[in-house]
Amino acid sequence: MRKFESPLDRTLREAREQGKFDDLPQHGKPIKVKINPLTGDIAEQLLEDADCDPPWLEAQREIDYMIGEARHNYQRSMRIVEQQKAAVAQASAAERIRSLQSILDREQTIRNKFVDAITEINKKIFDYNLIAPDLQIHRLKLDFSTELTTLDAERAA
Repeated sequence: MRKFESPLDRTLREAREQGKFDDLPQHGKPIKVKINPLTGDIAEQLLEDADCDPPWLEAQREIDYMIGEARHNYQRSMRIVEQQKAAVAQASAAERIRSLQSILDREQTIRNKFVDAITEINKKIFDYNLIAPDLQIHRLKLDFSTELTTLDAERAA
């Protein structure tokens, strides 16, 4: 009595019986397999052989890019606001008041956009931590106030 055989197993068995695997390159030699010490499997080797990166590494790069982009956009926008403040300093008192209110509104809009960007980045970090193979490479979420304080201090220096 024959035990159950999946269609894939049957196809492989038949090909083996017909000698279709006999002339393959490296036939009879051991397969070189690198096992990832973090995950304990060969999936990363297969991805590497296919010239692909593991999903968690791609996610890590995307997060790094998003952080850099958000910081750059914030700094650039705030430098423009500072230039506008300096230009208003030479205007009449009435014009200064009107312009400063507009500038302060723009400054708040820039901060809000940065907070929104950090919120999106933190969602990506959460998703990344779900697929990253080891706790040692998990990332901490970004803190809005710490980010803003650091970027404002860099701009002031």
